[in-house]
Amino acid sequence: MKTRVIKVRPQNPDIDLLAEAAAVLRTGKVIAFPTETVYGIGALPRFEHAVEQIYAIKGRDKSKPLAYHIANYVFLNAKTFQQQRALHYLAKKFWPGPLTIVVRGEGDETYGFRMPSHPVARVLIELVGDPLLATSANASGGESPVTPDQVLAAMDGNVELLIDSGKCEVGIDSTVVDLTGKPFKIIRGGNKAPEIQKALDELNSGKAPKFKVLFVCTGNTCRSPMAEWWLKTRIAKDKFDDKIEVESCGIFAYKNMPATPESTLVLKEDGIDLSRHLARPITHDMARSADHIYAMTAEHQQFVLRQFPYLSGKITVLDVDDPIGMDLSVYRTCYADIKEKMAEEIEELEGKCL
Repeated sequence: MKTRVIKVRPQNPDIDLLAEAAAVLRTGKVIAFPTETVYGIGALPRFEHAVEQIYAIKGRDKSKPLAYHIANYVFLNAKTFQQQRALHYLAKKFWPGPLTIVVRGEGDETYGFRMPSHPVARVLIELVGDPLLATSANASGGESPVTPDQVLAAMDGNVELLIDSGKCEVGIDSTVVDLTGKPFKIIRGGNKAPEIQKALDELNSGKAPKFKVLFVCTGNTCRSPMAEWWLKTRIAKDKFDDKIEVESCGIFAYKNMPATPESTLVLKEDGIDLSRHLARPITHDMARSADHIYAMTAEHQQFVLRQFPYLSGKITVLDVDDPIGMDLSVYRTCYADIKEKMAEEIEELEGKCL
């Protein structure tokens, strides 16, 4: 068997071609694909024979687990891990990018996660609908391939398909970080290792930035400010204000607009001062730097995901109706709705800061 090769441009990749590759993966086959660092070989975890084939192709020791390659946060946030604060901090800071994070689950099982920045890899994983278990496309101990020709020299006939997207941009393996014990450490140096080590030093010294929560609505004058200031008050009461930072913004906000009088009055009735609030329009930095985003409606979520599709799984839709232009009773109902829905989020939110 010769390995089939399809050429897919690295920028604005052809969806139809990648859908073919995704279909091959869904039949339980192993394929080779590009990342920004090196070419990898991967398969869907549900096909045990395909995962076994990867070990056989590489001559890889079974004690060395493969890494889950993900396109967004859906799979990651569906599981519970130890050292969640460190995991989320490193992911926010370096993903998508050349960092593999090894973390322990609720028991003794360990997982490795990587979110490639290469558009072909991410679109492929999104089309498959599940993470890929993957590793570099070379025999164990050999040099990691950065071109399609190098992949074929090592893998021709052993993998069903190769996605040829030219030479890998970075050309150096990802850095691998171990969060399963203290102190956190790099166990394989690679791309951006100095910056990653600096982040680990912050975590090991207890100086990591706070867990950042971002509320998003339309004008940032009623729903998201009410949510922001209620949560600030609640985490202060729970003594988590040294671990969690809360902000809000609007997708069509006018900068420095005050909160509506109705919002200010409703929060005053609850002992919260909203008079200091000034509206802020959403920015790329706000969205990227948030550890978790709460969108008031699905439309707000879609606005964010159109710009940052990899944030899927990191956004919760609260489904809170807009009270703008309504009377005070509607604002009171809106605020009560926000409090009820956020009260259900508190335990999990505070758990991510530990």
